[in-house]
Amino acid sequence: VKNVAGYGIHRLLCGSRGGLALMLEASLKLLPRPLSRVALVHAVDAETLSDATRWQAFPRREPAVQTVLGRALAAPNPVLASDAAFTVVTGFEEATAWTDACATFTRDALGASKLKLQDASALTLWQVLCDASEMPGARLTFTSSHKTPAALAPIARESVAERLLFHAPAGRLYVWPEAAQAAALVAQLASHGFTLIDARGCDAALPAAPAPVRAIRARIRATLDPQGVFAYGPRWEAGR
Repeated sequence: VKNVAGYGIHRLLCGSRGGLALMLEASLKLLPRPLSRVALVHAVDAETLSDATRWQAFPRREPAVQTVLGRALAAPNPVLASDAAFTVVTGFEEATAWTDACATFTRDALGASKLKLQDASALTLWQVLCDASEMPGARLTFTSSHKTPAALAPIARESVAERLLFHAPAGRLYVWPEAAQAAALVAQLASHGFTLIDARGCDAALPAAPAPVRAIRARIRATLDPQGVFAYGPRWEAGR
């Protein structure tokens, strides 16, 4: 929210995952539906994915979607499946002239697309990409400031790349590793700017928060929930 005095309390409440408050009402800002949507599907190899110069201009065009799927994640969907190591979906939305120009730019950068979808079909594909993060199994979730697929270069040639999903504009990476890979993968990605924020069904534990952070959490809890009404869960209690 712009031009509002005070603390960004909404971020604190959302981050507590229900541990500091219950949301009873929400006011949403609605925007007009874009006049045009376009999504291009490309099959790329590890070398192309790791080529930073090929991707560096995309963030300036503000793609609505630029998602990378490893081969195993793409395989169940006939629209996304290919023999290549990775499938990349790049999408834009705005006035038709803009989406057309962006589609041309994408073809110039990545070559001819495997498939081009528009409007309702593109929106359906984007929903499929969102749902893909809920694939069952042990899963690590990372966040980063990286905004292009080239950020995956450190793991692009490793076996775990078969089972990854990266939403580049959001800097959000999901990986489904083998149990024995998890701890080493967390350390490897940390050295390349990826921070682990969730570990589901993995032995890799979220790092404990520093003592000053835990102290601040205790003060916040005492202030916002002095009667201890809310359940904070083991993660909060452990300082993670």
